[in-house]
Amino acid sequence: MKFLKRLFTFSSPLNKKKTTTQKPNPPRYEDIPKDRLVTIGGHIDEVKVHLRIFGEELDPDEITRLLGCQSTESRRKGDVIPDKRYHRIASRGSWLLDGKLDSSIELEQQVKSLLEMVTDDIRIWHDLASRFQLDISCGLFLDNMNRGFELSPELMKYLADRNIKIGFDIYAP
Repeated sequence: MKFLKRLFTFSSPLNKKKTTTQKPNPPRYEDIPKDRLVTIGGHIDEVKVHLRIFGEELDPDEITRLLGCQSTESRRKGDVIPDKRYHRIASRGSWLLDGKLDSSIELEQQVKSLLEMVTDDIRIWHDLASRFQLDISCGLFLDNMNRGFELSPELMKYLADRNIKIGFDIYAP
C-alpha cells in the first residue's frame, strides 16, 4: 500500500496552493482614445448607386426618351471618352444615371429612390432588357469591418420583373 501511495503522490504545479490575482477592471469607454476604438457591425457607412445600361447599338437619346429621365452620363459606341492623360474610344454605348440621395442613406432606400427617377412601365423595361445589358451598380464603402445590409423581397422582385441585375462593390479598410 505504501508503494501505491508513493506511486500516486507526486509534486506538480497543480498540487500546489493556487494564489489568485485579481484582474484589473477593463477601461471605461470614455477613457479610451477615439482613434483606438473599433466599431463592429452596423449599417454600411457610405453607399453610391448607379443605373447602367450598355449595348452595341445603344442610342442615349432613345433611352432618355423611354425612361423619361436625363442621364448623368452617356455615350454612343465610337465616342471619344475624355480623360486627363489620354482619350479612349467607347467600345459600346452606355447610359448611366447616378443616385441623388446622400451617401449615408441605407442601400435599399437609395436603390428605390434611383428607380423612382425613371419609368416603372414594365413593357419598356422588357424592351430594353431584350436589347441591352441593364444593371444597378452599388458601391459600398465601409469605415470598419463587419457591416451588413439586406434587400427586401419586394425590391428584388421589382428588379427581377424588369431583368435588372444588381451588383455590389465593397470597399473596406
